[in-house]
Amino acid sequence: GPWANYAWQVDARTVAAGIGGELAAHGHGELRGLALEELLLKALQGTVSGKGRIEWAGAVATDLDLRWQGLDPSGHFAEWPGRHNGAAMLQARWQKGEPEVWFDAAFLDSRLRGYPFSLQTQGHTEQGGVHLEEFTARSGASEVNASGQLWPSMALDGNLKSTDLRSLWAGPAGAGEAQFGVHGEMDALRFRVLATATMPRFRQVRARSLALDANVGFKGHSEL
Repeated sequence: GPWANYAWQVDARTVAAGIGGELAAHGHGELRGLALEELLLKALQGTVSGKGRIEWAGAVATDLDLRWQGLDPSGHFAEWPGRHNGAAMLQARWQKGEPEVWFDAAFLDSRLRGYPFSLQTQGHTEQGGVHLEEFTARSGASEVNASGQLWPSMALDGNLKSTDLRSLWAGPAGAGEAQFGVHGEMDALRFRVLATATMPRFRQVRARSLALDANVGFKGHSEL
């Protein structure tokens, strides 16, 4: 069609990170931007659908909404079978050469390794920095929370609580709690972990209790 109002369509087989899929997308465009009216990707035994728009008149801007249903990672990660449903939103603006990005994603009504699974994350960029406003993941009897700055330096803090560590990761067992933090410039990061566990077990190693107080850095002194 004419540049003032043209239609476009894509049908393709895709491979990303070794994961194959089938992609179908269509929309329309004009002199100011391009609209993604429908996207459908079939992969990992499920589907990802979406819609959005890219503007290039004036400041470049992108808006994208995605939803996924029935994704099973076991076809690529055999030890992590599941069934994932969720949605994500991405907004980006390029003002004076600096990108401003906002993202919001959630896994809802999902399962991972046989456990109920959910995840909520939100963040944004500001003046060259990347900020994680919220990260909350729940898998069975385990929960992980974190928030803070990710770039250009890190100031990330979080905590973990679990009454059954098997729901968090295949292998370890027992119950535990931990507070953790990652701070500093990228070439001089410092990791702090304060953790306790009750009846921890990993393969043939067992204990009644375990306590860890670690302060480890890429540079300078470390304590354990």
